[in-house]
Amino acid sequence: MSRYFRAAAILVFSLALAACTSSGSGKLGDASTLSQAPQDDASGETACDEVAAGIEAFNAGDLDETVASFERAIPLAESEDSVTNSRASADLLEAVRYYADLAPQDYPAAARSSRDFARYKAITLGQCLSGRPPAPDDGGGIAA
Repeated sequence: MSRYFRAAAILVFSLALAACTSSGSGKLGDASTLSQAPQDDASGETACDEVAAGIEAFNAGDLDETVASFERAIPLAESEDSVTNSRASADLLEAVRYYADLAPQDYPAAARSSRDFARYKAITLGQCLSGRPPAPDDGGGIAA
């Protein structure tokens, strides 16, 4: 399957996940809860900004930067969770911690076979990328 079709499939999956689970109650997939979350640093970044950067780095094959992005997302996700106190923010914080704690060399195997990796992937894609346009096809990297 070409990267274009994989990116389209991920986008469709993310949109379907968000639509199926979004009820305005802060449950998994309620992107509106986190899109208006507080910004915890001077740059104005949210946890989802760092999650998106981590996913982009993963897709580019830069696993060290993937982990670094998720590490930077932890305090942002903690702050957002303390303010929103929702199931969605708690899920995102859990996912961010999982990916930050995963060793770079363990990402490829986990992406292929780990149920936790798949569950947290659904959370991060559903909450942080469901409203973003897909990245241009660069012809390389690892598909998220």
